[in-house]
Amino acid sequence: MSSELIPAASRSLGDGFQEDEIWKWLIPREQQRRRLLSRYYAVLIRRVFLPRQAAWTTTDAIGGALWFPPETLRLRIDEDVLAGLALLPGGARSLLRGWRWERLVAENAPAEPHWRLNSLAVASSHQRRGFGSVLIQPGLERADADGVGCYLETPDRANIPFYRRFGFKETGEIGLSDSPRVWRMWREPA
Repeated sequence: MSSELIPAASRSLGDGFQEDEIWKWLIPREQQRRRLLSRYYAVLIRRVFLPRQAAWTTTDAIGGALWFPPETLRLRIDEDVLAGLALLPGGARSLLRGWRWERLVAENAPAEPHWRLNSLAVASSHQRRGFGSVLIQPGLERADADGVGCYLETPDRANIPFYRRFGFKETGEIGLSDSPRVWRMWREPA
């Protein structure tokens, strides 16, 4: 992804995640979520995923796919602080929930090297037109070239058939006592 596409891609990712159960749990107020997610994804793309060469969008930036390559799953302290600051207007409750959530995800990540799909979303006005399939491909191809698996979590059971088309299989579910559940999925390299 080129840097000039970051504003549009971050807006598309933010819009695509408006109804995501985890984001709704983290930032319950819709207007606040709408405002913060675009800003959050702009920071993530610019500071985390572009430096890892693992951010993809379409030519018109109507969605995005953000991946963690192997051995890059942990955010550096500066990356973590910037991501947290982008969400800070969401309040201390949202930050505490986010910290607890990230800890749960890290504790349940596969031990073997893998590419982790952090975010895949398309702007709501362009969903169900095949753009998600286009966006997921570069990360899958990189994982296959590296000879490692792919991992993701999805809070929406309706997404599972989509991911199965690319070889992902359910490996269980996780959640906190007060959070939505997410389904964990793994894909062996092709």
